[in-house]
Amino acid sequence: MRLGLRGTLADDWFFGLRLETSANPRSTNVTIGDDSGNGPFAKTSDGVNVGQAYLGYKGFRDVTLTAGRMQNPLVTTSMVWDGDINPEGLSEQWKHTFNLAFGGVLRAAACTDA
Repeated sequence: MRLGLRGTLADDWFFGLRLETSANPRSTNVTIGDDSGNGPFAKTSDGVNVGQAYLGYKGFRDVTLTAGRMQNPLVTTSMVWDGDINPEGLSEQWKHTFNLAFGGVLRAAACTDA
């Protein structure tokens, strides 16, 4: 189970907090009945853990800064990264839209750097 809260603190500041039932940093999945070695009523792996806790700032043009344990900031596919991975540290993302004209036709191109 996951329970999360995201919001805005001030004009350019945002935050996030997510509680999870798994202590594993690579997956939020939990196996029911995994305490069988300690008896049928053992609760050693049952608990509430912090999955994400981050603070971010969007005050600079095209730049987002995030610190803490956050959702994966990289542009990824399911073949490269698992969606459950929550890295810890600092993240900087740059996202800008370029307007390019080729032969009188205007085309928009987006560039993202994580």
